[in-house]
Amino acid sequence: MPKWASRLTLILVLVLALGLRFHRLDAQSLWSDEGNSARLAERSLPLITVAAAADIHPPLYYILLHFWAQAFGTSELALRALSALAGLALVALVFLIGQALFGRGVGLIAAALAAVNPFQVYYSQEARMYMLVAMLGAASTFCFVRWLKERETEQGGYGWAAATALLTAAGLYTHYAYPLIPAAQTAAVLIWLWEWRDGRARTALVWAGILAVALALYLPWLPIAYRQLTTWPSARLPVTSLEAALVALHLLVLGQTLPTENYTFSLALVLWLGLSLGLFQFAHRPPSVARRLFPLALLLAWLIVPLAFVLLAGLFQGPFLKFLLIASPPLCLLIGAGVLSPVGHRSTSAPSLTPRRMVGGLAALLMLAWLTYDTATSLRNLYFDPAYARDDYRGIAADIRALQREGDGIILNAPNQWEVFTYYYRDGVPVYPVARDRPLDEAAEARELNDILARHRRLFALYWGDRESDPQRFVERWLSTHAYPAQDVWRGNVRFVIYGVPAQPQVENPTPLGVRFGPHIRLESYSLASRRLRPGDVLALTLTWTTDAPLTDRATVFVHLYDASEHILAQHDSEPGAGLQPATTWAPGEAVRDHHGVLIPMGATPGAYRLAIGLYRPDGSRLTLEDGTDRLFLGDITIEGEP
Repeated sequence: MPKWASRLTLILVLVLALGLRFHRLDAQSLWSDEGNSARLAERSLPLITVAAAADIHPPLYYILLHFWAQAFGTSELALRALSALAGLALVALVFLIGQALFGRGVGLIAAALAAVNPFQVYYSQEARMYMLVAMLGAASTFCFVRWLKERETEQGGYGWAAATALLTAAGLYTHYAYPLIPAAQTAAVLIWLWEWRDGRARTALVWAGILAVALALYLPWLPIAYRQLTTWPSARLPVTSLEAALVALHLLVLGQTLPTENYTFSLALVLWLGLSLGLFQFAHRPPSVARRLFPLALLLAWLIVPLAFVLLAGLFQGPFLKFLLIASPPLCLLIGAGVLSPVGHRSTSAPSLTPRRMVGGLAALLMLAWLTYDTATSLRNLYFDPAYARDDYRGIAADIRALQREGDGIILNAPNQWEVFTYYYRDGVPVYPVARDRPLDEAAEARELNDILARHRRLFALYWGDRESDPQRFVERWLSTHAYPAQDVWRGNVRFVIYGVPAQPQVENPTPLGVRFGPHIRLESYSLASRRLRPGDVLALTLTWTTDAPLTDRATVFVHLYDASEHILAQHDSEPGAGLQPATTWAPGEAVRDHHGVLIPMGATPGAYRLAIGLYRPDGSRLTLEDGTDRLFLGDITIEGEP
């Protein structure tokens, strides 16, 4: 390919990469960790350092984001743009590494693969350090390759060695997974030294010096890193199965917005193409063993070391799979090498068209077509499918502003939601981060929640990260028995629940019923906090259930408020106890108190409405009463006009 054509192709690849990384960059809300980044960037450098020392991430990304935000602002677009540009730089570095190892053709194909890689695009659109650390890993690897190339020609390469050391130190200050990069580079150095006997000692000494300089620069932070890595709590389960490795490779190639169970075979085929055709290419290099094996050793070590670490260290779970991002560039390079191997990369003359090359070229084209289709599907899901959207704190904050009034409060069950929530909700009703202690002091937490309920008539609760902050779900259980859940919706991985908190003097005496639903369930009584409500109030209903036999089927309670035309004005559907006391857990004869709230819509027409309840099975069929009806009316509710 002529130089002008390759340069034009590279420019087009970079433009494509830039477009994909900035497309709909601010369409989604910041999620919790991005909120931490945004609020940390607002602090002074000393405070950033102190906060990072108490966090599980080093400070460099936050420091860079601090200066970036001062220059470009703190909007979602501005905050994420730093990662987007780091992602663009990574694509350019993939080209440079591919060109240095295999030639311009492989560099262009690998860069094109990186440009559209959904895994890279996803983290290029997140205001976190993961794309920065992947870019620094690629930058240090490029300098590492150039240093060894110059060592091969006895040109010294000390400038490249110094750049490698500085970039390695920067990577260490960016993420605690970065040591996997120099570990992979060390494995490649051993292959290099295997054959290059002349200057072996000097090369080994320079490499040791590179690592020593990087470590010396990192030394002030090393005690903090050691403390955080050895004391940070996390549940770990080592995984060694081939299926897990294929799922991880699926993420590297097609990202997390494509179901893994549908594309494992496609991924396996892509991997086969990259490695088997890459081996074919290496087998036809000049007779130097080091020159044949070094590129393959470098890329495989760069890919396998992070992958093995995530699997064997027990980090093969959602929050940690992003650590694999540093292994994405070598996989793009391996596939690029495999695509061009049938025709040769650096032949001085036009390759002859043999049946083997024809079959290999056809296989490469088919695989690229398959990969292109899956990649396009994954990117479409990333941009437009709500199922893969980030946690919508922006939408939750907007909903609260639309509903809020005097007497409301907000509960955050995980205190590290504070940063992202207050990014969108700077002022308004009081916000209470609870479950601050680990392990949770339940007695102290109950006192705090009781004080909060005494101050408010409605509460908005945001549940996120229960496994870490409140694994027994104590906060939710306490609120479900002391308040009345009226709305429960998911916004990504965040549950947004609205509770009513009636004033205690208004609670009526229970009305006995003894009504049977189905063969075993009885509604013994009910009580209402008030039958007179205003728009925006929460109707507070307590039901008391029993069963005369163990239940094998779960049941959901519905509470409906009907107007005169039998249209539903408002409703609440939930398993008993806000889903925490399913019917299958009831003991015969046990009285189960079940709180339900119904949020009266703003703008509801004043007048009388009928209140009804019932139960339905998981398949949607309703349990019937003894008279054959499928709902029980509990009298009228009066909705008054606005005061």
